Formats: sequence, structure tokens, C-alpha cells
Amino acid sequence: MSNPPSIHVELEPVKMTPVLKNHFKTITRWALGIGIFGGLGLLCSMFLTIILAYRTMDDFFYRYNGLTPLIISFVVSTITFFAVFFHLKFALKMQNALKWDNQDAFDSAWVSFLNYFRFLGIWTIIMLMLVVSILTEMA
Repeated sequence: MSNPPSIHVELEPVKMTPVLKNHFKTITRWALGIGIFGGLGLLCSMFLTIILAYRTMDDFFYRYNGLTPLIISFVVSTITFFAVFFHLKFALKMQNALKWDNQDAFDSAWVSFLNYFRFLGIWTIIMLMLVVSILTEMA
């Protein structure tokens, strides 16, 4: 039997039309706003955690076995920081690429976006594994 002929299709590169560029600018503004508000929310969360731990230090140690909740809060804050960092990196690189019509910056922005979703995917898998292990321990 002979192999079927291979189909080789040459694809044209995507052209940046004015409409597409406008959509990318809108996406960049939203991504930048979400990243900034995410960062501010993260800072507020860390600040409130420290204030709460300081104000209720005596009760905190007796009720919650020492610093465990505070450590968990800082771990979650650190993980959230990296998610916000990748998000902001994407938005700023995309903004720069669109402003200066820079293809390298455009490609780099999409790599940052890929890293953002890769990070969220890994974090989601870890959390699902943690939930499953907790549920199996309870059963």
C-alpha cells in the first residue's frame, strides 16, 4: 500500500488590522487594570493579615496552634503575587508592543501570557490534589 500524499499548506501570517490592534489595546487596558487591582488587593490582604495577627497575638497562639494561619496566609500571598506578576508583565509588554509596533515585544507578551496560564494550571492541579487528599483523609 502506498502512503497518501502529504498535504502541505502554507499559511499566511496574521495581519495586524486597525480593528485587531484596537481590540488588543482594549485587552491591554483591561489586563493592566486587573493586574493593578490584583496587586493592590494582595497588598491590602497582607497588611490586614499582619494587623490581625499583631492585634490578637495572645488569642491567635492559643486558638490556632501558633503561626500556622499566618504562614499559610503568606504562602498564598506569595503564590498570588506570581499570578499578578505574570498578568502585569503580559499587559505591560503588550502595551509596549502596540505602542511601538514591535514584533519581538508582541511575541514576548504572549510568552508572559502563556506563563500566566501555565502557573494558574499548575496551581489548580496542586489545589485539586490537596482537596482530594483532605477528602480521602476525612473518609
